[in-house]
Amino acid sequence: ALEIGEGNNALIVADTLYLADDVRGMGYLPGDEIAAINGKKVTLESILSILEEMKQTAKEGDPLNVTVVRQKPG
Repeated sequence: ALEIGEGNNALIVADTLYLADDVRGMGYLPGDEIAAINGKKVTLESILSILEEMKQTAKEGDPLNVTVVRQKPG
């Protein structure tokens, strides 16, 4: 599940319980920020257009690059 970061409109991994098995296997952790997808900055305002563009242009086998910001514990 994803949630909106406080004050920055970032998409944050809230928990991994309901992620698909292949996505869970990528190693996401609660608190990870999804910063970019294929080089495009992810925010609450941009995520729908990013996903729509991917839906229209991506082909099976195309690479998917996700940039994650992981906060250091403590």
